[in-house]
Amino acid sequence: MNVLNKLKKISVLTATLALFQAGNVSADPADDLKAALEKGSYTIRYENVTPQNQGDIKKEKTRLVQSGSMYALPELESDFDDPYMRYQVITGLATSDGKNFYSEYSVERTEEEGEDTNFEYANCTLILGDECFKYKRTHNRKNQLEYIGNGGGKNKVKAELPYYNELGYPLINFGDYAVTGLLNALIFDEKKPQDAVIFEKVGAGQNLDGLEYVDYKAKNPEEDTILSAIRYYFNKGQLVKIYAGTYTRKGDAISGIRLIINVKEFKTSAETNLLRLPDQIKDITKRDKD
Repeated sequence: MNVLNKLKKISVLTATLALFQAGNVSADPADDLKAALEKGSYTIRYENVTPQNQGDIKKEKTRLVQSGSMYALPELESDFDDPYMRYQVITGLATSDGKNFYSEYSVERTEEEGEDTNFEYANCTLILGDECFKYKRTHNRKNQLEYIGNGGGKNKVKAELPYYNELGYPLINFGDYAVTGLLNALIFDEKKPQDAVIFEKVGAGQNLDGLEYVDYKAKNPEEDTILSAIRYYFNKGQLVKIYAGTYTRKGDAISGIRLIINVKEFKTSAETNLLRLPDQIKDITKRDKD
């Protein structure tokens, strides 16, 4: 890298650091968002529109990628090894009534250039009490709806235990693991393991478009991280967008990743019709009889 490019990178980083410097923080809409998430009654719909890291995949250069999260849940990472989930706009939703929970993330795409046949591919998680159901939903090329359940196969599913962290708290995901990290960064500090990254509020304001924003920054960033920050945008108190970035330094090299999430809807109530298995799926779990 030449000196000019190094200076450009350092200038961008300096500006970003200045943006997220600690300051006095007044009451803001993030408090209402945080309260809803902690209470466990909400519905969120969103798109992960993070631009892809331009590479040598010419065919995919006009598409977008789920780039991965700064705060990924390990059990979700393997889902993104699936080629159907790469280089796409990820659409997600999550809803909870405080006891039961449902989330999904999905893509719609044309299989090959020149074809006009789209299909949907979704990963779904349903938690009912102490049971977790994981399944995939697809609309195939003939527009036929199909479900594939963990432990069951086509249109069948077996319950499994939800995931728990080291402290015994359930790991709730919001569909896409990027959004999971960005929302869990806002809440649940007391439920995180001792070595988890903790975020603190460092600023709030309004941009030129009239959107309110609230800034959070990691107070104990991971090794080699020089900045890890999240900005939540609100329109008249409603969450509408999330920007985030993490910058790391190794020797003289500075690199970073960013995330851009468009929030289509956020409300403080559950969509109860989603808190059950679809009619097409048969529950084949064998349970002990009391």
